[in-house]
This record gives sequence, structure tokens and C-alpha cells, in this order.
Amino acid sequence: MLGMGVNTDVIIEDADESRLQVFNNGEVCECTTTRSVACEMLSNTSGTFNVVVHHFSKIPSEQGFGLSASGALGT
Repeated sequence: MLGMGVNTDVIIEDADESRLQVFNNGEVCECTTTRSVACEMLSNTSGTFNVVVHHFSKIPSEQGFGLSASGALGT
């Protein structure tokens, strides 16, 4: 099961103000670990960006398989 892993795509575009959206398997998600990593990275830039993170996984979330860490690394 763990061999299925997590694939993450990140889209970054210049914007008038920074915005972060995170999706898991096409659904908007809280994904606090991913958001924390992305916000930390954005705080170290001088620009403003629209950031969209898409996680794709066949593993169920919140089951102790480390999806939060996988998502954060993918970000």
C-alpha cells in the first residue's frame, strides 16, 4: 500500500497578492502541513504569487501513513 505514494503538482504564478490553494484528489483540503510549508516558503520571497498545490494519492488520509509529510516534501 505504501508503494502507491503521493504525487504532488505545484503551480506558481505571479499575482497582485499572494494566494494559496491546496487540493487533495481534486477536493479542497485544509492540509495544514502543506499550507505551513508553502507559507514558510512564500514568506522568504519578495514577490506575491498565486500558488496551487495538487496532491494525488490512493492511500486514505488521516490513517497514519505519513501523507502529511509526503505532501509537505512534495511542496
